[in-house]
Amino acid sequence: MQKRKTINTLIMLFPFLDLITALFTRNSNIIYTPGIIVKGIFMIFMFFYIFKTTSKYKKLAIYSYIFFFIYVLLYFLFKKELLSAKYIFDEIKYIFKLFYFPNIFLGLLCYFDKNEIYDVFKISLIIYVILLFIPFVLDVSYNTYPEKLKGYIGFFYSGNEVANIIILLSPAMYLFIKDKKYTFLLSLLFIYTILTIGTKVATLGILIVTFFTLIYYLLYGNKRGKIISLIIFTFTMILSLNSFAYNNYKYSLNENYVPKEEIKVNEKKTEEIGEIMHQIDKFYESSKFNVIFKSLLSSRNVYLANTVSIYKDNNTLASTLFGMGFSNTNNIDDENISKLIEIDILDGYFHYGMVSLIIMFYPLIIALFLMIKSKNKMT
Repeated sequence: MQKRKTINTLIMLFPFLDLITALFTRNSNIIYTPGIIVKGIFMIFMFFYIFKTTSKYKKLAIYSYIFFFIYVLLYFLFKKELLSAKYIFDEIKYIFKLFYFPNIFLGLLCYFDKNEIYDVFKISLIIYVILLFIPFVLDVSYNTYPEKLKGYIGFFYSGNEVANIIILLSPAMYLFIKDKKYTFLLSLLFIYTILTIGTKVATLGILIVTFFTLIYYLLYGNKRGKIISLIIFTFTMILSLNSFAYNNYKYSLNENYVPKEEIKVNEKKTEEIGEIMHQIDKFYESSKFNVIFKSLLSSRNVYLANTVSIYKDNNTLASTLFGMGFSNTNNIDDENISKLIEIDILDGYFHYGMVSLIIMFYPLIIALFLMIKSKNKMT
């Protein structure tokens, strides 16, 4: 019972920890903020919890940990230069980011198997939305983007990060539909607030969640649930077509749009990067999905070109399997190595390697498998 209360309390504290972490990141040079430390402790706690649990997912989690451990071992074995004190702490920080989500997923999967945590997710969602909505209404919110694109993230630090968290929690909104009276109106407020973030992740994510909620209630819900879920999905569709993200999308397709945070290209590679960008433009012209790809990159062609350039210069079996890492070693010799493209699958491939994609998508594959397996329950 005490362990359950501890886990529930920590989950509900995460919104405040993320807020504190953001404030430290914006106003200090501290690398290891209180939020990172507490989440690190929580990750270790969940690691040991898995070995003590009696969940039916215990073996699955342990086998996953063995695979993760082998990956980290090989990551440093094939790139021994990263073991230097100059680089290792940065590399560990990035590996922590890679493993945090799969590790917490496995822990919560085992925990969820034995405990009800719907209400915990619901409360966490409410807290995040409040922390976004109040600064937005008071007009003291930070902008999601450091330029003309629109979006607001309260006092949080990263638009994509907070959007990911809220979208992962947003299925808990179905509880407001399930509840009696007018609690479903809270869902409309949540959707409005989520759309003010202005990222594609937030907008597409909430569209997907409300669409599947509608499908669920059409198949298994009562008349009230069907009507309310239809209202919510329609509300989401209308707002999405008038959202910051949609306007940002149209603005970013403008040929004259150039991000302010343009990186300083290494002078030795100016010609090479220019040629790669030319190839990207040719791909846009020849691809049937050119609008989609252009939208996904959001004019970050130079980030992709720079990363591809570094990758080409270090194209070994080790970098293919385990990535280039993030440190400017003698082999890399490019200060832009840690600059991300900000598209997870591409950053994962180039920096963590092909093997890391298994780790990145592992929770999603397991979740999809469990969803199909429990299709009769639709839990």
